[in-house]
Amino acid sequence: AIVDGQHRCYAAKLVGIERVPCMIIEATTAEQAASFAAINGKRQKINELQVHAAAIVSGDPKAIEIDRAVRSVKVEICRYPIPESHIKPRQTLALGTIAWIIRKYGASVLVLTLRCILEAHADDRGALRANVIRATSDVLNELDELRPQRALEISRQINFTRELVQARIRGSENQRSVRVELVEELRRRFIKT
Repeated sequence: AIVDGQHRCYAAKLVGIERVPCMIIEATTAEQAASFAAINGKRQKINELQVHAAAIVSGDPKAIEIDRAVRSVKVEICRYPIPESHIKPRQTLALGTIAWIIRKYGASVLVLTLRCILEAHADDRGALRANVIRATSDVLNELDELRPQRALEISRQINFTRELVQARIRGSENQRSVRVELVEELRRRFIKT
C-alpha cells in the first residue's frame, strides 16, 4: 500500500510539482483503512494565528507589514491561542483587529494606538485586547490633528483596562456594544485635554 496524503499531492500539482515522495508499506485492507482514518481523522485545525505566522515566513507582504508594525513597538502577536492567564505583557491575540486597523487606517495609526496603550500598561498582562486596540485606533484616527507626543501624554492618564471593564458594564446597562461605549469614553478623554 502507498501511504500518501491526498492534499499534499493536490497541492504539489497546483504549483507544478510532478513527482512527490511516498511511503510503501505492507498492510491489509483493514490496516489501510485504519491508517487512512488515523491520518485524515486526527488533523488539527489551523487557526488564523498559525496561518499568520506561516505567512510571515513565506514572505506574504500583508503579514510582513503587520509583523513590522507590531515589532516596531515590541509587541508580539501570539503564534497560537493561549489562555489569558498565560499571556505575557506586550503579547496579543488580536490579529484580526490589527489587520483590520492596518487596512482601514494604516500602519501609523496602529503603531500609535499600541504605543498609547503601552504607555499606561507596558507591564500588564492582557492589556492589548481587541476591543481596547480597536476603540483606541478609532479615536486616534478621528483626531488626526493630535500630535503623537500629545496622544502619548494623554494616554498616561488613562487606565485602559479599567475603561474596558466600565465599558462592559455600561454596554450591558445601555444594551450597546462594549466597543461603542469604550470609543465614547476614550473620545471624551482625548478631546477634553
